[in-house]
Amino acid sequence: MKRTLRSILALTLAIFSMLGSLSALAETVCVMQSATVYATPGDASSAVGTLPAGTVLTRDAAKSGWSRVRQGGNTAFMRSEDLTVPKACKVTAYAQSETALYRSFTEDSDKLATISAGSTVLVAATAGEWGYAQSNGKTGFVKLSALTTDAPKADAPDSSVQTMNVTAYASKDGAKVYNAKGKALGSVPLNTAVTVKAVRDNLCLVERCGVTAVMYASDLSTGKTEVSQDSGVTTISPKTYYVSSDGAKVYSGSGKVIATLPLNFAVTVSAYNDTHARVSSGKNVGFMLRSELSETQTAQTPAVTEISPKTYYVLNNGAKVADASGRELGTLSAGTAVTVDAYTDTLARVSANGSTGFMLKTDLTDTKPAETPAVTEISPKTYYVLNNGAKVADASGRELGTLSAGTAVTVDAYTDTLARVSANGSTGFMLKTDLTDTKPAQTLQYGDKGEAVEKVQSRLLELGYFTGSVGGNYLDLTKSAVAAFQSAAKLNVTGIVDAQTLAKMFADDAPKAPRKDDSGSANTGTTTARPATGTAVEADWWKSDIQSIYARGTTATVTDVETGIAWNEYRGGGTNHADVQPATAADTANMKKACGSWSWKRRAIFVTINGVNYAASMNCMPHGSGSIKDNNFNGHHCIHFTNSRTHGSNKVCSLHQAAIKKALNATL
Repeated sequence: MKRTLRSILALTLAIFSMLGSLSALAETVCVMQSATVYATPGDASSAVGTLPAGTVLTRDAAKSGWSRVRQGGNTAFMRSEDLTVPKACKVTAYAQSETALYRSFTEDSDKLATISAGSTVLVAATAGEWGYAQSNGKTGFVKLSALTTDAPKADAPDSSVQTMNVTAYASKDGAKVYNAKGKALGSVPLNTAVTVKAVRDNLCLVERCGVTAVMYASDLSTGKTEVSQDSGVTTISPKTYYVSSDGAKVYSGSGKVIATLPLNFAVTVSAYNDTHARVSSGKNVGFMLRSELSETQTAQTPAVTEISPKTYYVLNNGAKVADASGRELGTLSAGTAVTVDAYTDTLARVSANGSTGFMLKTDLTDTKPAETPAVTEISPKTYYVLNNGAKVADASGRELGTLSAGTAVTVDAYTDTLARVSANGSTGFMLKTDLTDTKPAQTLQYGDKGEAVEKVQSRLLELGYFTGSVGGNYLDLTKSAVAAFQSAAKLNVTGIVDAQTLAKMFADDAPKAPRKDDSGSANTGTTTARPATGTAVEADWWKSDIQSIYARGTTATVTDVETGIAWNEYRGGGTNHADVQPATAADTANMKKACGSWSWKRRAIFVTINGVNYAASMNCMPHGSGSIKDNNFNGHHCIHFTNSRTHGSNKVCSLHQAAIKKALNATL
């Protein structure tokens, strides 16, 4: 990790505390592929570096798709989907034939060493078909299929060998274990039990957990060794203490370092002498210097930049205020005025109601919220929504949701431009121009059946939009065909047949479906993609036909909602979501122009296929492998649709889903 991680440690701990309690962990994880390291959790955080695939870290907390990780006393944050938990095993194995030791768990990574046939390999953990192992003093990754737990047969003992079958114990911490040729395999802790099978001179043939090895007789005893303690030890009722210095060491009874702990890590103390304390965490027991323990957690004040006091306003209800150590002091409601007199990269020091604390800068704005509009009360009356996606907001203008065309609402008050409406048990404000007191004409939509649906299907088949069987059932293929026609006719794309859509569909000048072409065949020049127009429809990855519509081997046009830039994307694979690549070098250039830089940030997009715009989300980070070699894009990236999941965690990503909703509410 970069050295700058140490300087941001205090700040990241404070921020993480403000975001809420995390699940406490203490586990080893491996980086699945080259991944970004961040100073704080969340997409707004700045990247501080990258770690290569196979890097081994300690994860001590995780929440909402983010993990706090440690290495060498440094702490930072990574996406949980970039990490995997190896299965600890501590197994001695042997190379079946000559094999390689790799830097990471991929055969494309660097070879650290060649392991000869019969060599001993110490496997500390496994991840899939790979083992995290040590051989000949080097540590890396090896294919498990190249190993066996069957030890090479040792030469038969000579006549001086005395055979037996007795239990013995390691008489010291770190007692060495050898193979039959005298090569060190590793060591065992004090009082480890082994079965002695034979003795010759000062060598013992021992067996443990089905593995046979050699140990010195001088390193074994017939009984367990008592760990001596100073006479000045005082036993107390177990009490919680906190680590007062980052990277504090924990020792065994023989003085061997068995762990290091981060600042403010909680341990239980049950005894102490003048210099040391006996500590435990779960089932683990050891000894620590008393000078590195405290009865209270150590406060960490983030470095701040002083400014002239300025008034800001709280953006979100329930915004948290914390002290310098990250301990929550309370919450503030949206619109509350606070005074800011200092800030860090992500925090602001605020004063409100006579108290001072720290808040996330993203929870503040220097713009005074709009006043609640003055309303004229009227007798409740039914109105109908004119436009799909019509917005409903609270009195301050904060969006509460959207309503579809034809939805009935109750209006009981109004301003010059707004109406106060009630629908589905909720109340808010809408633009008066989005409402009408005339009940809309009957429409055809998903789930409808009958002759009218059959008539529409026949017309769409004639125009080239519908590819299914004319049966009078309004399902996914019919909805997609209607949406495609609406897009071509420059109508509001809803997938619903309203009066306007029906009239245009049966007009003499009704547009026919465009001919499919193979976009993105050229690898130079400009992209053939044209930016999408109109609105997008929702496509559930599991319940709709989007997986067959955007099938593997299909090229679609992607339009970035924020910039309006478009390019072609080829789908090469993906099961839980679509794994895609820019079709050409020109498409890659357009994608990077839209994204600004390669990033994991989620972006709202339209995916256009056969004239239909589908709401989706993507990241801009090349990773893994890709089949297109001349498109200037090293690997692939991901496109998510509604309810699609990540490959690593097999969970729905809330950030992708939020971007999809943004696309659904957008008009291009």
